[in-house]
Amino acid sequence: SQLSLTGAGAGVQILGITDPNWASVVLLALNENGPDAGTTFDDTSNSNHTLTATGNAQWDTAQAPTGLSSSGLFDGTGDSISAPDHANFEPGTNYTWEIWARWNATAGEHSLIDKRSGAVLESYLIEHNGTSLLFYATSDGATWNIANGQSIGTIGTGAWYHIEVVKSGDNWYTFLDGVQQATWTSTLSVQNTTVRLTIGANGANTQSFDGWLASVRLTTVARHIANFTPPPLPLPTS
Repeated sequence: SQLSLTGAGAGVQILGITDPNWASVVLLALNENGPDAGTTFDDTSNSNHTLTATGNAQWDTAQAPTGLSSSGLFDGTGDSISAPDHANFEPGTNYTWEIWARWNATAGEHSLIDKRSGAVLESYLIEHNGTSLLFYATSDGATWNIANGQSIGTIGTGAWYHIEVVKSGDNWYTFLDGVQQATWTSTLSVQNTTVRLTIGANGANTQSFDGWLASVRLTTVARHIANFTPPPLPLPTS
């Protein structure tokens, strides 16, 4: 593959690297190089969902994972980026959630990707509870009967992490930096809600993340079911 770069700013791409599952990418956010303190965020997938910044969510050029020159900064108090509810955000037979994260502080409970209207039982979320990185999902809004805090591993401050959760039929997997952390089976379907998708908090802008997030990708395929090497950034847009 050709590894030279082309373009500048939001247009930077790694030539010759494409995504064989590009047609199945339904959200790709925080994957471009935004201007420092900028508050405009785009979904660069073909779905082109409208993204809205809340609070002080902004681009920050002081921190970025390798391959990018900026990332989304969230200060832990009411910051988020969200997209209106859409069928794209309801996992079907196969689905993959991905996000890069760097913590400024780990104390408290905070959401990275969340499909809830608040701190309640609805749909799914990836969160850190102050100790561990976890995945939850429900089929009925009564109990976390699909995933009740399935481990995605442990993290610290001062480093970037690639986080991935995969649904492959009835089989589920979590990965941290490409290393499998948990696997389980559920025949239940994730509850379909009309709640917006929120990045960096829950739908009520509480349980707010304190740190930096980048390259959020949702795909309607199961990308990995075994250990893998996280892809280089920026993620391809073709």
